[in-house]
Amino acid sequence: MGFWNKVGGFFKGVGKTLAEAIVGFIKSDAVRGVLKTAEGKIVNAVVVELSLSNLSNSERRAAAFARSKAAIVAAGLEAKDSWLNLVIELAVNLLKAATK
Repeated sequence: MGFWNKVGGFFKGVGKTLAEAIVGFIKSDAVRGVLKTAEGKIVNAVVVELSLSNLSNSERRAAAFARSKAAIVAAGLEAKDSWLNLVIELAVNLLKAATK
């Protein structure tokens, strides 16, 4: 096995290990706990609804943020934009992990 094949094999192993760790985190109780908050439930419902739409990924992302923010405010709750972005990403990745 040549040097570059060994280097490639090393990075392939690292990538696989990192991917497994990320999937483990996404499926963790901590992430599920965030999505069980009132705000998290709103975001998760919006993400699931939009996953069934014919929108592009960027359109879904923008719609998820706008709809989630509006629903959270309408419910008398607050969420910083950075927190909302994080929860949207967690919900999307949890949905992807669940469908694999």
